[in-house]
Amino acid sequence: MISRPTSPDQPSSPGTPGSHGPALLPGDDHAKRKRRKAPNTHVSALNIVPFMDMSFTLLLFLCLATSFSLGEGVLTANLPVGTGGNEGSGEEKLTEMPLTILIESAGDNAYRIRLDRFQETASDFVGLADQLKKLQTVNGGPYPDTTQVVIKPAVDVRWQHVVNAFNAAVKARYKNIAFAQSE
Repeated sequence: MISRPTSPDQPSSPGTPGSHGPALLPGDDHAKRKRRKAPNTHVSALNIVPFMDMSFTLLLFLCLATSFSLGEGVLTANLPVGTGGNEGSGEEKLTEMPLTILIESAGDNAYRIRLDRFQETASDFVGLADQLKKLQTVNGGPYPDTTQVVIKPAVDVRWQHVVNAFNAAVKARYKNIAFAQSE
């Protein structure tokens, strides 16, 4: 029989459970004593809660930080609706032909302005704006404000005169103004 110490001050006898060496009990197998319990190799399931938290946080950030307005310098384009074919009798109408403003140089700072297909010339850009207003259908003329106005300067014309012709067409409330290449 194995004796146990009665108090902590008494030393235990060898072979007892409180001794410093392994207890040798009858019928104990040496292999069983050496075998240790294997560590827990159970793999836990993947925890996706932090991933979902991060995903929703990023989604919320992108929704709040994104601006859905047009950027600065972006021009909207209004394209015409229709097939693009001539729906009339096949004859070219006078109002579908563009108004062409010809600007020629007449010296250092002098210029001549005339409208192509018309005999009249304008003395200055204020007179050009008045002439263009008279040609509009609102004032009894054959050209509506949607008619294309083409500004065609000569090679030696100053850029300021071209800008003044553009401003005269805008003042006459024409909406479709273009520039032609100088010849």
